[in-house]
Amino acid sequence: VITDHYSLKWLHKIKDPVGRIARWAVRLQQYDFDIVHRAGKNHTVPDALSRAVPIIDEHQVNVIDDVVTEQIKDKWYLKQLNRVVNQPERYPLWTVENNKLFKKSKPRYPDITGTPWLQVVPKELRKGIIREHHDPPLCGHLGIFKTTARITEKFYWPKIRADVASYINRCTICLATKPEQKRPLGNMLSAQPTADRPWKLVSLDLMGPLPRTRSGYVYILSVMDCFSKFALFFPLRSATS
Repeated sequence: VITDHYSLKWLHKIKDPVGRIARWAVRLQQYDFDIVHRAGKNHTVPDALSRAVPIIDEHQVNVIDDVVTEQIKDKWYLKQLNRVVNQPERYPLWTVENNKLFKKSKPRYPDITGTPWLQVVPKELRKGIIREHHDPPLCGHLGIFKTTARITEKFYWPKIRADVASYINRCTICLATKPEQKRPLGNMLSAQPTADRPWKLVSLDLMGPLPRTRSGYVYILSVMDCFSKFALFFPLRSATS
């Protein structure tokens, strides 16, 4: 065993080991090996294998070439492109480069200078953009809000959030692994008055039926002061008034 941990050589030389070290020594006696020390600067290969793997934190998606090669049939896209080409003064937030349409977006964060240009995606390529920002492992099958935010960093098209929601609501992996998202039903006590002094507002609750005691009690009546949270409990033989 070649290691840069010099203290491991001491394990073979220790006399009368006790405790955990003794257990290690006994367990290692069944193997025939020698421990050789090598300085870390000369031990680069295993050292590199023990390092954390660099994580790619950005998923690259580029549809510029696809827009060029794809036969665009989206009437809205073609009409808007012609408008920007023929009347650029009427569309200062739009531009066309290499026969591709771009739209200027507002900066997402106020401390960031400059305004990015977002590539406008025709209808034929929108599903692929959503898939590339939702399905891959680096994207993590995020929800509608986060997936939309990720797409709108680079791309634009009308009703993009609705298209993302439609895609995610039909994603088989999300449907199989994620819990159903529902709006909260509301707080049942939201309309109750607020207590500003002891015993102004009292809550009652009846617990039972419980196993019958020797005295015949099967219910417990709890009485709590909503201001001080002081509680009283009374055993009952029946739940009638």
